[in-house]
Amino acid sequence: MNALAVLTGGAVPDPGLGEAPPEIAERVNTVLSLIAWLGVAACIAGVFFTAIAMVIAYRRGDLGDQMGRFGMVLAACILIGSASALVTWAIG
Repeated sequence: MNALAVLTGGAVPDPGLGEAPPEIAERVNTVLSLIAWLGVAACIAGVFFTAIAMVIAYRRGDLGDQMGRFGMVLAACILIGSASALVTWAIG
């Protein structure tokens, strides 16, 4: 007999399929949907504000720094847009 069987009285409890109770699953889905919506809104705002900064920098003749910022904003948008697929892939 192993130590776990001795500590539990010989019976190891079955955790089931690992499904959350429906009321908790609904709340978690609501929070995750809100976070996803806020992420998309942040992407749109980031592109918008970076575009404004690029126009101002272009008029000043200093566009180089803004192109790097625009690249970072686009990379963040791609990461946020593909987050669901990346998590699904990572979990398996």
